[in-house]
Amino acid sequence: LASREKGSRREICTHEQMTTEASGSTDSTSRCLSEPDLVCCILHALGTCTRDGDLIDVVSLSKGVAKVWATAARRLLCSEAYAELVPLSRLLFNGVQQAPTRLVKARLSTQTGRKEALTPLDDSATLPLHRVLRQRSTAPATVLDLLECASDAASSWCLPRALPLHTAAEHAAPVEVVRALLRAFPAGVSHRGFGGRLPLHLGLASNAPAEAVLAILAAHPDAARQKTGDAKEGLPLHLACAAGADS
Repeated sequence: LASREKGSRREICTHEQMTTEASGSTDSTSRCLSEPDLVCCILHALGTCTRDGDLIDVVSLSKGVAKVWATAARRLLCSEAYAELVPLSRLLFNGVQQAPTRLVKARLSTQTGRKEALTPLDDSATLPLHRVLRQRSTAPATVLDLLECASDAASSWCLPRALPLHTAAEHAAPVEVVRALLRAFPAGVSHRGFGGRLPLHLGLASNAPAEAVLAILAAHPDAARQKTGDAKEGLPLHLACAAGADS
């Protein structure tokens, strides 16, 4: 495919058509492609490359190319067909922005998507749930959908020794996410993560939302009297003061 100006508009044409027109021929089989046609072409390419195990990054391909390519790629990212073809990890972490929540949910509704939700992304046993919790820009609805689809992920450890609840507390997740994790794996609130820190320690050190910290404290009141593995850090009260927590 190639892009060209024609009058006041830009067209996407096949190389065959441009070659035919340059030679003066009028081959009726060659034609210009509209944006919907272009999206179909990209979907076809995605399907082929998915079967070969080498997925095309549509957004990366569109950079620096005609504006119509970028527009078509953005529309593609919002299409149901994209969610059917693309792995969950690409929808969540495509290098530009997360796909819309509805597409993530659509992927999770499939058997393949549910399997992907419990499949580690790397050698550190990091699941998609761990990864999205590290991104503060993640929509809470995406986390809740992951938990609904694969509740067992809430009890999964990743390196360096962290449950999803530890990750959520460390990265100041909103209260609805913390409460969902507590419901999915209540025992997690009393488990110590890396450095001997409880979720309460991590939430206070990161100055997490007050409601989220209170939810953790309500689930494990005894944590208020427990120190971290580092004697220098002291009690949760000391961590809260060091982080400048509100009274």
